[in-house]
Amino acid sequence: MLTHDALRHRERHLNARNTLLNLITRRIVPIINENDAISTEEIQFGDNDVLAALVAILIDADALVLLSTTDGLREPAGNGNTKRVSYIEEVDDNILGLIDDKQDRLSSGGMASKLESAQIAAHNGIPVVIANGRKTGVLTRIFEGKDEGTLLFPQAGNISKRKRWIAFFNRAEGHLVVDDGAVAALGAGKSLLPVGIKAVEGAFKVGAMVDIQSAAGEHIARGLVEYASEEIETLMGQKTAGKSGEVIHRDNMVIL
Repeated sequence: MLTHDALRHRERHLNARNTLLNLITRRIVPIINENDAISTEEIQFGDNDVLAALVAILIDADALVLLSTTDGLREPAGNGNTKRVSYIEEVDDNILGLIDDKQDRLSSGGMASKLESAQIAAHNGIPVVIANGRKTGVLTRIFEGKDEGTLLFPQAGNISKRKRWIAFFNRAEGHLVVDDGAVAALGAGKSLLPVGIKAVEGAFKVGAMVDIQSAAGEHIARGLVEYASEEIETLMGQKTAGKSGEVIHRDNMVIL
């Protein structure tokens, strides 16, 4: 039984990883579920699709399979019919547009949730298959490499385990809105300086996780702040920040 809080704190995060890997080494299959009895809104995963993606990242899984009541994602095929989408390279607006809203809102683990969770895992180099869990032998066919369900290809890139923890296992406690110059600097691998900050949203303490947004509202990055929200409001727009030059150091930041 897990809560989001158990994976958000670094030491407990590592303990959970080591426990799961130890069980797998002993050829024990862990069965994991969210601890609904003690979960509050602040520490919930949201649904088991998100939990599955985060656990896959946690243990560096070879693949993630999300089982549904359909044969995967489907697209129009003319005459009111649909056909299965065998694979997708990225979850974009075109892919999200294929979701049947009426069916999807019937459960918290609908296709939208599965695609969001699949994208999280794929961004960490894990291939994901969304398939029909009601079909006999579906897992065997998937792991034999058969064309089953919808495959989301893993994304290229190498991100450290610590930055994975920053990017996916924490919830933002606030937002920093930055100017175009800061957006360019972050894209070039620089730290976030106070001069590029235009606004602070939310109240948070030193070490909190915050999202960084452009003036247009686009999510640029997320990271751990060196200052509390009140201090950042005082420092923003200035060229220096006193005791340290960065509001968020590049080592404590992940570009999204």
